[in-house]
Amino acid sequence: MVKRSRRGAILTIGALAALPLLSACGFTPLHAKRGSDGSSVNDRLASVGIDPLSDRNGQMLHNFLRDRINPQGQPGDPEYILRVDLRESTQELALRKDETARRANLIVRARFALYDKSGRNVIYRGNSQATSGYSILALEEEYGTLVAERDARRRALTVVADEISQRLAVFLSRDEG
Repeated sequence: MVKRSRRGAILTIGALAALPLLSACGFTPLHAKRGSDGSSVNDRLASVGIDPLSDRNGQMLHNFLRDRINPQGQPGDPEYILRVDLRESTQELALRKDETARRANLIVRARFALYDKSGRNVIYRGNSQATSGYSILALEEEYGTLVAERDARRRALTVVADEISQRLAVFLSRDEG
């Protein structure tokens, strides 16, 4: 018992001694204020205008992105413009004896590009994909299937919005002067 507590104390002392070394590694939190003007990556994200997307799924993604990128509202004169091309597909899994699906994966793919203020020059582009599964119920329970599919879509769009906003934050933090 004494050996264990002594070993724990030695490990604790060793970890505390290593802390100054970790601070010298150059790690800086992504959302910390930095740069000569004291701005943060959040300030840069707030200057991104998001182009509208067509259809209901696009509107949902647009709203999720807006909540993450510029929660104070779209900038009047954006420094950057984000354009997203959204695609969705369904993959049926787990077939019943009558060859109807019992389970499905909803796959959401987004290609996005960040443009400069003019909207003509791409300064960053990327892809994001999310898969969300849901159960397909019997025909008598079609409403349950619709609700499950809607929830799967919302989950997938949330993951895509999170990934796009995080990747933009990393890019904009690297681009800071």
